[in-house]
Amino acid sequence: MIYTYQDGVHLPIQRDLIQDLKNYIECLEQVIPLENKIIGVKDEEKEKINELNANLYEMKKFRDDLFDFFREKQNSYQTDAIVPVIEKMIEISSESTLDLQVNMDAQINEIKLNTNREVEETKVKVLNLLSPFLFSSVYGVRNEYVIEHSNMNTKGTLKKSVSGLQYTYNLYFNDEKLTVNKLLGKFTLPHMTRTGVFTKEMKAKMEDVSDSNIQNIYYIDSNNFALMFENKKREYKIICERGNFTIFDGDVDITKNKEMAAILVPEELSKIPSKFIEYIKNNAKSFELIEILVDENDALDNNLIFDSMKIIAEQYGNLVYECIKRNPIKSEISIKIQHEDGTRNEKYMEIKEVYARLSNIGGEGLEIASVIGVDSGTHLKSQSRYLIV
Repeated sequence: MIYTYQDGVHLPIQRDLIQDLKNYIECLEQVIPLENKIIGVKDEEKEKINELNANLYEMKKFRDDLFDFFREKQNSYQTDAIVPVIEKMIEISSESTLDLQVNMDAQINEIKLNTNREVEETKVKVLNLLSPFLFSSVYGVRNEYVIEHSNMNTKGTLKKSVSGLQYTYNLYFNDEKLTVNKLLGKFTLPHMTRTGVFTKEMKAKMEDVSDSNIQNIYYIDSNNFALMFENKKREYKIICERGNFTIFDGDVDITKNKEMAAILVPEELSKIPSKFIEYIKNNAKSFELIEILVDENDALDNNLIFDSMKIIAEQYGNLVYECIKRNPIKSEISIKIQHEDGTRNEKYMEIKEVYARLSNIGGEGLEIASVIGVDSGTHLKSQSRYLIV
């Protein structure tokens, strides 16, 4: 499908902006109350613990005042007969204070356990809500895949990052092991071997390495990736940095050996990126959002979920601005969609609808409305915006 503005210009991000914007608002409506709940639970914990600590402080102060009173009175009498009485009263007061401290420590531990349990349960809800949205509906992200095989398992991680926002998924695959053949199909690399009956001359020949088992894959984009695999004979590394290949057969750099480099097949190497993406799409059975960072700080631990949603809103805001600017109907955010069969249709959202839903969230929603550009009068202003792609 092809997505365009109303004037026919292609959207720089070929996505259904209207659907993504609806999904974004739905996520925001759910996660902001959850984040506020986490903040409230933590504040309540702090208040309860402070109150208990204040009570304990007062009790200890009262005990110390009693000690001072007993000593003062002891010095007022000429007999030592009252000493055991005073010592007994001090002992009782100390024991009572200690019992109170033990009891309060137990209460504090219980409060912390209950708070931690409620916070962790809420964190899981936030991650589950955001997981499908963040996976596909954040624009201009940098993807970093790491796939590895260990303990008869193929698993990996996917880190996505944009404008100070970084989030990580665990990826799970059906394969107990991943072979070069499954990833790339038939695949050959040069290898030096002895030829001839008498001379045993060393010559470069292509060798089929399709049966090799993949150990690690690191992938950012078609110009930056690394692939490590091995068979019973040797280990191989294919490293691509800024489009330049370095290939190792064990410790031998194939790309620096003139004879082996001469018979490398560029088509064999150029197919790796597309085959990798194809494998991910077809074989990743599930993904799990496990972490969200804002400027390297844990968003869930530091109450930065709103900040992460604000970063995403900035990306959407650039496109929303262009939609309104290129649309004769200034009260709508609209796009055109051309389907594969040639049919066309339009999708839109009323600006007042977007504003109403965001304002119902509260102050955070109003701030997002301003960032996206749907707050009162914003869409009529002339602004210079730049889209990060």
